[in-house]
Amino acid sequence: MKIYTEQDCLERGSPESWKGKVIAIKQEAVPRDTGEQLFVCMEEAEEYLFDRKQVPVISLADRTYHLVSENAIIGALKPTDEARTQLSMIPSASRPAFGQQDWEFTGYCYLKNGQYSIGVWLRDIDAVKQYLELQEPYQNHIQICDWNDLTVLQVEHGCYVFRDAQMEAKMRQTQSFCGGMMMS
Repeated sequence: MKIYTEQDCLERGSPESWKGKVIAIKQEAVPRDTGEQLFVCMEEAEEYLFDRKQVPVISLADRTYHLVSENAIIGALKPTDEARTQLSMIPSASRPAFGQQDWEFTGYCYLKNGQYSIGVWLRDIDAVKQYLELQEPYQNHIQICDWNDLTVLQVEHGCYVFRDAQMEAKMRQTQSFCGGMMMS
């Protein structure tokens, strides 16, 4: 098992900069039930930090929810293939909804060598947006498929390629979507 240190992180950063990012925590602060140092800092982090100095995180090892001390955080992790693969199976940094319940899309992430993760069920267009926001900073290539497993959107190095006009229209209706080009 790799032990992560400051050299594995981009920078320590601040609580605001950790939201939605993969973070490493100090080895001595690792929760006993996970055994791993890598976590996703949840979007709601700022609500906890100021009152309790605790940060809500999701373990990349087993996808469980934890609160860790702000002082235990080493920093935001540099992208690595191991972290990318584990992260690709987390649907979002704000709601730990794992399981098949009326899903409309499936998200896949690909490494540079072509290896890809198991698909993550995404309930709706908002879940797709959250998945993309979490994955984009770390992944080389992201593919979103509809329930028929047909590709409707690909994202490669920040470039959105829509394979479906309806998907493009849905994405453009979301407030924070700002990019993309249509390809068929």
